[in-house]
Amino acid sequence: MHIRRFLIPLGLLALALPSTAAASSRQQSLFQDDTSLIYSGDQKRDQTLDELKALGVDVVRTNLLWRQVAVAPDSRKWPSGDRYASGGWARWDGLVAAARARHIAVQITLTGPLPLWASQCHHGAARIRRTCRPYTSEYGRFVAAAAKRYPGVHRWSLWNEPNQSGWLYPANEAPWRYRRLAYEGIKRLRANGHAHDQILLGETAPLGRRTGSRAKRSLAPVTFIRGMFCINSRGHRLRGRSARRMHCKGGKMKRLLATGWAHHPYTRGGGKSPRSRVGGNDITLPKMGRLSRELNRGAHQRRIRGRLPIYLTEYGFQTNPPDRLAGVRPSRAAVWLNMSDWMAYNIGRVKSVAQYELYDELNRGAFQTGLRYHNGRAKPLLAAYRTPIWVVRRHHRTMIWGQVRPGGRETRVQLRYQPRRHGKWRRWKKVRPNSRGFLRVRTRRNAYRWKLYWTDSTGHLRASRSARPASH
Repeated sequence: MHIRRFLIPLGLLALALPSTAAASSRQQSLFQDDTSLIYSGDQKRDQTLDELKALGVDVVRTNLLWRQVAVAPDSRKWPSGDRYASGGWARWDGLVAAARARHIAVQITLTGPLPLWASQCHHGAARIRRTCRPYTSEYGRFVAAAAKRYPGVHRWSLWNEPNQSGWLYPANEAPWRYRRLAYEGIKRLRANGHAHDQILLGETAPLGRRTGSRAKRSLAPVTFIRGMFCINSRGHRLRGRSARRMHCKGGKMKRLLATGWAHHPYTRGGGKSPRSRVGGNDITLPKMGRLSRELNRGAHQRRIRGRLPIYLTEYGFQTNPPDRLAGVRPSRAAVWLNMSDWMAYNIGRVKSVAQYELYDELNRGAFQTGLRYHNGRAKPLLAAYRTPIWVVRRHHRTMIWGQVRPGGRETRVQLRYQPRRHGKWRRWKKVRPNSRGFLRVRTRRNAYRWKLYWTDSTGHLRASRSARPASH
């Protein structure tokens, strides 16, 4: 995520004790930090991967930028010969190899900005042309080049935040242009040895913007998905002028052979209250039902397969310090991160949760969602990420939920509680999490705060944050 001011607030799910059937206790943990993994050299990449491995990360996501692996990306003239015989691949080659050595999967998002010669826009600023009306067939060649280069990569997604004009321009054309890019990308992946891979649509941003010109507005994800699927607000096929505007050919379209939908459910600015309201076509974590509804409608019209799973692939909270404009107090961000983990756990269709950045960025105008400050010092977010905890007190019963992210069935977790404020911490019981590190315990015991303790594979004692019970 590079367009930081278009993010939206996270609302609150009903935090009643959930049924086990509704939970997603097999979720994977996905991480992205291209600054550290791609653009900061081999030593920083390896250091970051080692820490991510220790934190229990299953998948690292990276944006493979089209223009960075293309020949003569700043030229308007089509280059001769192999247009992807550049040295720009080396950064991603190193990441794929280093992640494989640590048994961490890699998800590659094949996205713009594009080389100028691959844009159908021949006027205006170069920064606009780099995202403007890409040639579909040339995107296919870029995808094919990546597919052939990385036969061992089996997780892919097509474009980053296509509903934001900063990634795909103009915004009013984005739904149908993205549909064409998706058809082409899927076809090229399947034709080049990846027919059985995970191929994700979307990577959608959570917020629409209604101000500015139609070309520069970012589309709300619900609006974008409907246009992409050629359906209206009731799930019916588009007809007439609406169908022509979205290039739907009478509302018809062939099925997109994707295996899932990726989404970025940020709060506004990455630092607003989880209780903030969102627009009617926006999708944050408590509004994931909107995404499920539109995917179900698309499946009903045979645009995609039924019950398409959802993958959260970018997320995080900006902190103050260092971001004095959009950031939130670090301790509060840790609470919100664990609340978000709990929310996602209770959405059975969500198959992965995500964290964007291990380290804050040097540029204060960029994202500051790291688990560590730029100098490496840990934020409270680091412990909250390693060992999420959420406690609910309702109807005279307490539910303690948590996850030992790097752990599994061999791990034992000590639950401790503080009976009253300023009281002495007491040990209660040890529990065994499932193979993904999740645990959930119910008790009638009422305590002021709860905490999880466990010992990692190196012998270090790890602790969650101290969690006060929520009432709902």
